[in-house]
Parts: sequence; C-alpha cells; structure tokens
Amino acid sequence: MPAVIFVDEPGVGAYGTAHHLTLSREMIIDDLTALSRAIHAAHGLAGVHSCEGVDWTLLFESELDIVSLDAYRYGDSLFYYPLQIKEFLEKGGVLAWGIVPTLDDPFSEDVDSLFTKLDGLIARLTTYGLSREMILSQSMITPACGTGLLSGRQVARIYGLTAGLSQKVISNA
Repeated sequence: MPAVIFVDEPGVGAYGTAHHLTLSREMIIDDLTALSRAIHAAHGLAGVHSCEGVDWTLLFESELDIVSLDAYRYGDSLFYYPLQIKEFLEKGGVLAWGIVPTLDDPFSEDVDSLFTKLDGLIARLTTYGLSREMILSQSMITPACGTGLLSGRQVARIYGLTAGLSQKVISNA
C-alpha cells in the first residue's frame, strides 16, 4: 500500500487575492505538478488539502491523486466546477470529504446529521451529470481540517464521527 502524502498549499488560497497579484495560475499548477511528481517518484500518492473555498481547478488540473477539502464549511464551493470534478474523477482522482467539523464544535453533530449534509452535497453534484456511484467509489471521509491543537476529548469525538460516518456511507452506497 503506498503512502499518502497530503500537503497544505497556501498558494491555492492566496491565488486571486490583492496581496498576491503576482501569483499566477500557471505557477501554482506547475508547483503542484512538480510536488506530485516527486511524491509519485517515491511511490506515494499525492494529495493537497485546502481549508477554504478556492478555485478548485488549480488542484483538479494538476497531477494530484487526492483533493481534500473542508466540505463541512466549503462543500458548496465545489458546485462551480462540476465538469472539472468529473474529469478529475474520470482520470482516477479521489475526493477527500472533510465533512467532520474540526473548527466548529464536533459535539454539535452526529453521524446522521453529517450523513445528511454529505449526502446533500453529493446529490447536488449528481444534478450536474456526475454519477453518484463514481463519486462514492472515489471518496474518502475525513475530518475537515487538522486535529493537532484540539483536546483529546475533541479528537476522540472527531475520529469517532469519521469512522461512524464512513461505515454509514458504505452501508448506504
């Protein structure tokens, strides 16, 4: 089983902002592609995580294997890119749905409420012609963002929800 290397790429979130006018689309895609190729050369899988609603084409058009997003807060941002998502999935890409809250209170949700939220996002993507089966077969369920600075109680809740939601998605596929 190959290692999966996730990178938090600040350039993706900075693209298009007034403070980073010289940061071009090509620069970001070229850097992501170089990063992906280095990881692939080491026999790993390359993923990038963004905790914002970004121009997802920057990630879909690079050579990444996995695109990870905070779907809990920014899942709606995917709806601007249905054709690019379809192309990404058709070439074997995987969406890592960060649907379990980490920046919001994880105790305010349960497996059923998160399933409803995720199912709604996936259902909406299918209205753009994406197959539910393809989306589900090329998806991962993850926390929305990192858990390194959270309490042990919060982390246990987040990973418990992640495991429970993963099982529910599998059983309802």
